Amino acid sequence: MNPTDPTTTEMAKSLLTKMTFELGEENISGDKATVSAKITTLDLGRIVANSMKDLFSMALAQAFANDPSAKQQNEAMAQRILINAMNDPNAPKTTSDVKINLVKTKDGWKIATDNKDLFSALTGRADQLFGP
Repeated sequence: MNPTDPTTTEMAKSLLTKMTFELGEENISGDKATVSAKITTLDLGRIVANSMKDLFSMALAQAFANDPSAKQQNEAMAQRILINAMNDPNAPKTTSDVKINLVKTKDGWKIATDNKDLFSALTGRADQLFGP
């Protein structure tokens, strides 16, 4: 996905505007800390699974099309299907309990790079769509 593409931005906004979080206990040890958090966001795995019928039908139609622009049109339609599913008021959500790793810098506390569980929670477990 292209981060400067308007559709990518729309998908990110659809995900992030439906996210809630609660911060819990903090544990500081020198220049490292952890903060527990409960993050609720859209369950992208279930959203994609629920959209597969429409996505598969579109892919099948593209396979038989002789139109060179069909691929590009289908990509746009696939993105629209997913955005619509993400914006559905009844879209499935998932809640994750995570520990956020922090490091102290000269500018204050920053989120550490070793936060795989945090990334997974923030992206609606998108990292688990195609296996562990």
